[in-house]
Amino acid sequence: SYLVSGFIVLIPYVVFSPATALPVSIGLSLALLFALGILGGKLSGTSLVRNGLTMASVGGVAILIGMVSGYLLEMMAVGVLF
Repeated sequence: SYLVSGFIVLIPYVVFSPATALPVSIGLSLALLFALGILGGKLSGTSLVRNGLTMASVGGVAILIGMVSGYLLEMMAVGVLF
């Protein structure tokens, strides 16, 4: 299932230019994480919306950390940082 969900968020890179694909892929990732959180809430009998928001929030923070890390590494590679 991880392999399939990993390919779903890569589809925008096949359809759109890289500048457009990135925000579409992020939005798609967050939507899928929200849906996965809802499913988890349904299976555990807890709040669907709360679980969905929690899952999307944690995923959003992970995406943000990855984006900032990539940006900082790129700046280091071109000599802007350090």
